[in-house]
Amino acid sequence: MEVSEPVAETISKRFWALIKMLRFYVVLRRFGYIDPLIYSIDPKQIKDVLSEALREFVSYTSSSSSRSIVINDDPKNPVTTQAPCLVVAKREEIPQNFPNIYRYTIYKIDKSSEYCISPLVVNDKYATLITPNESIIKEFFDKLDSNIQYARVLASLAVGGE
Repeated sequence: MEVSEPVAETISKRFWALIKMLRFYVVLRRFGYIDPLIYSIDPKQIKDVLSEALREFVSYTSSSSSRSIVINDDPKNPVTTQAPCLVVAKREEIPQNFPNIYRYTIYKIDKSSEYCISPLVVNDKYATLITPNESIIKEFFDKLDSNIQYARVLASLAVGGE
């Protein structure tokens, strides 16, 4: 997909929380929230899909559990921290390349063969769950009304990884 640089740059800077939320669904292989963003030509339908994704995301966050995740797996100096895990998955449930592609969404659980799937902001000592706020959502919806490319670029950035 060819995208004008200002739109992609605006989305990656202003709407990164929406990207991270959608990336959570990509990791879960729940493309029902991604495909309409790419293929729909109706801003109202796209808003409905995003609203439903947000509602479900809030449900995930309200039932999350805290786990000790590995944030630096350096064998000489491993670092772990407590983090909210929206989904806990067994190693065989995660495609082999996903932990590298979506490394800010998939984290190994310390002393376990399981993974924590959560969109997090991680620094040296702690992890915080990323949640899009109302003003960002409203701003995105306003942009979408004037340029439907915003939805396609948002989906593309979510699938892209990192």
